[in-house]
Amino acid sequence: MQNFEKYEIWYPAELKDSNRKYPIIVVNNGTGWKASRSKNIYEYYASWGFIVVGNEESYSWNAFGAEMAIKHMQSLNDNRMINEKENVFYQKADFENVGIIGHSQGGVGVIKAITNTEHKSIYKAAVVLSPTNKELAEGLEWNYDASHIDIPIMLISGEGGGDDWVVTGEQLTAIYENINSEKNMMRRKSTAHGETQFSEDGYVMAWFMWQLQGDEEAAKAFIGDAPEIINNELYQDQRINMKIMR
Repeated sequence: MQNFEKYEIWYPAELKDSNRKYPIIVVNNGTGWKASRSKNIYEYYASWGFIVVGNEESYSWNAFGAEMAIKHMQSLNDNRMINEKENVFYQKADFENVGIIGHSQGGVGVIKAITNTEHKSIYKAAVVLSPTNKELAEGLEWNYDASHIDIPIMLISGEGGGDDWVVTGEQLTAIYENINSEKNMMRRKSTAHGETQFSEDGYVMAWFMWQLQGDEEAAKAFIGDAPEIINNELYQDQRINMKIMR
């Protein structure tokens, strides 16, 4: 049974009075971390000019919640009135610039959303935080195939904390090497599995600002003569395979 509950949406304060469209970030929940537990992170994302769509589902590995989020935003974008009230999102969603992020189980759901769903082609960029390793995922019948990814993706995990069995450095590298699209990866030192969803918000924002907003300054974190992620001593095992400015 799919235990799917309500949507939660964060958006920039100026959206209500604006005439422009805003890029979208879809959130795929990690185990035990419904969107309502991470409000501060998603408010932060929205403050940088994004519509952030989360939900209260518990089982995100199959990307059902991500599909529902896209359909819900399409409905909001297309209808001036919702339940006889003026709809703040009418004609405000930029479906040419949609990203998706997920942690742990939600990372599996991100891979499935961008490779094996009805709306897989709507996504322009992705972030996966400490994804469940392939062997464990297969044991849970959460099978995924990263070789089918065809959009830019960033992989980040922790290192240490006693729970890196969810995805070790070797396992994250195996996922990275199986991806054929533009990509980068890194592991934050002395950071437990659960902490990665809170400690990476700066690079997550830089990634989406580059990929979905075309911010060339943000791009310097990942490309150029001296990408910031390569020189950041808080991280290890950094790898980059990025070809173009987006």
